[in-house]
Formats: sequence, C-alpha cells, structure tokens
Amino acid sequence: CDTVYRNITNEMAFQMSVELPQFLVDEFHQKLSLKEEEVEKYKTEVDSLWNTMKMMIAAKNKKIKELEFALASKGGSPAVNSSDCHCKCSAKTVDVKKEEKIEEVFEKTLNAKFTRISSLLNGDCEYLLSKPTRIAGVEWSIHLQKLSVKEGPSLSLSLRVATEGLNESWSCDVIGKFSLLSRSDLKNSHYFTPKFPLAFSPGQRSWGYPQFITIKDLLTTKNGYVKDDSIIVSIDVRAFPNGR
Repeated sequence: CDTVYRNITNEMAFQMSVELPQFLVDEFHQKLSLKEEEVEKYKTEVDSLWNTMKMMIAAKNKKIKELEFALASKGGSPAVNSSDCHCKCSAKTVDVKKEEKIEEVFEKTLNAKFTRISSLLNGDCEYLLSKPTRIAGVEWSIHLQKLSVKEGPSLSLSLRVATEGLNESWSCDVIGKFSLLSRSDLKNSHYFTPKFPLAFSPGQRSWGYPQFITIKDLLTTKNGYVKDDSIIVSIDVRAFPNGR
C-alpha cells in the first residue's frame, strides 16, 4: 500500500513538474510532507492507545480470575472418587482444594523525603537513593541525580530495582506516575505520567526522566518544592510481574 502510494505521488509530482511552475511543485511537496507527518503522528497515538487498552484488559482478566478463585474456595471443594485421584489414598473419597495460579497485580506508592537536597545540587554527593520498598516480590527505590544538559542543570528522577541476583527470566511491566510534591499547594505539584508501560528486566533495572524538572524551577520559592532543604517525591507503581 505504501509502495503504491509513493508511486502515485511520484507520478503526480513528475506530471506537475512538466506542466506546472516550480513554485507550485514545491508547494505540493511541502503539503505532501506535512500530510505524511500527520499520518505518522496519528499512527503513534493509535499505538499508544492500543497498548494502554491491552494493559487494561489484562488487569480486568486478572481480577476476574481472582474473583472466580475466591468464589470457588468459598463454596467448598467437591468430593472425588479415589479411582480418579492420582495419589495413593485408602479412603473412598477425598476432599481436594481447587488449585489455580492467581496472577496478581501489585499496586503501591513509593513516598520519599530527601533531606539535605543542597548537597546534591552543590555536587557534594553524586546521587540520592530512597530506602527500598517491596512491590511484587522485588525491592524498588527512588533515585535522584543532578544532570547538566543543554537546556541547563536538571533534576533526574528514576525508579530503580534494588533487588540483586534476579533470575534472567524475570521481567515486570510498570504503569506509574512520577511526582514532585509542592509543600505550599499540592495543585502546584510537578508530575509526569508515562504513555507506555515501563518494561523492567535484569538488563533494564532503571526507568526515569533525566530532565524531570530544571534546577531553576525546583528552587523557585513560589513553587514550594523545597522546604528546610528537603523535597518530597512519590511514584505510584502498578506492577505486572513477568509482563502479565
């Protein structure tokens, strides 16, 4: 389809170059380029929505399985004939519990108050790390670092896996919200929500934003981010272990 489209547009451009003045041909190419950019933009937005829908559907399916399992457990277990049981038992009937693997979704908010923030901004320390919080069987920490970028000094904020020795097959998708709280007015809090799930693995233990906020905005008094040489950062985590 793309090949046919390009062939048609190239043929049109050739015909126009023969029959029309050059400025009209240039205008045609400019408008064509803009249309291609719009198509690519819409494609990206559709892909983003599709990925979000898949994550929502997966979460719904997990919840349904949890409810089904809870209902089955509450209703008791049926008796089965010993001939149908693959273990050695002398009784004619045995009670067995329905076993079903529950795919759990883990949710938690990491809250961390970082003191002596000036030591980070002045370069006295390389980075700041929060105490680990356990979510989905793994320890997670908030990592802060000052970075110098083209736009100016910025505060880098990231979520990191603190657990060592993870199995090579381990993976975890995370939907989260990264926030820097305002101490004067919560409405002024600075936050960012990723459009896509963050894919963690033994080879990708950290996800974040190198330019989460500029140092200038961080230190602006009216924003209320810094109080008594400290800031409060939170990350809402919704974890899907092993990508489920």
